[in-house]
Amino acid sequence: MAAGYTIKIDLSELAHAVNQTPYELMSDTIASVQRAQQVVRSIWTHKAQAKLRTFRAQYIQAIKIMPINIQSGYINGDVILQGRAANNIEQGAGPWDLRAKLLSGKRASANLARYGTRFVRVPFRFTQKKSTAAGAQALPPALMKQIKAGVPKTMRMKGDVRRNPVTGVPWKVPQYKNLTDYEHVYPRRKETKRFTFRTVSENTPIGKWMHPGWKAQDLAKETEKDAQPLIEKLFE
Repeated sequence: MAAGYTIKIDLSELAHAVNQTPYELMSDTIASVQRAQQVVRSIWTHKAQAKLRTFRAQYIQAIKIMPINIQSGYINGDVILQGRAANNIEQGAGPWDLRAKLLSGKRASANLARYGTRFVRVPFRFTQKKSTAAGAQALPPALMKQIKAGVPKTMRMKGDVRRNPVTGVPWKVPQYKNLTDYEHVYPRRKETKRFTFRTVSENTPIGKWMHPGWKAQDLAKETEKDAQPLIEKLFE
């Protein structure tokens, strides 16, 4: 079930409170519900920006304001979270095997046509220190010292600089094998991204590429708590 927030106004009750007919209140009430929807989406988006590191943009794009629905004397305005991935982040999801999904893409199909077997190389990004970059992991300080001491002369490849710190460095941790820097030089700055790569193929045993799952973020509940007082003021 998709996460969401509903603004529900009893038009008859509201009309009785202000001594007007429901018809007279219809237009203004719809406008107020629409403003309330904007408030909910704004608060929800702010919480996602502050709390989420991975899939932040996709999650925010999934927060949708739905058209006003008038039924049985009630005006309803929903703000919902659309899509399975966003709701898995919101509500949590257990571990699952990534192998089938990774091997179903265009790159795996292209490798099948070219090499006769379906496989893909998957990048894992690392940083020198803790970063807000989506999916990036920090490298241990001791390993950074090894990298700085062991980086060989660079090779220029199509405008980028590729460094392979593996040369001459006594790697002991398989996780960092074949660690590679990709450096792009801009007019006023340079940007370095550091990756390792792992290969998943049709011969990879099932269970070797398990995603650990997502812990429920519960941003919809936090949004409801913060939005409710503001919405009540709109209808005072």
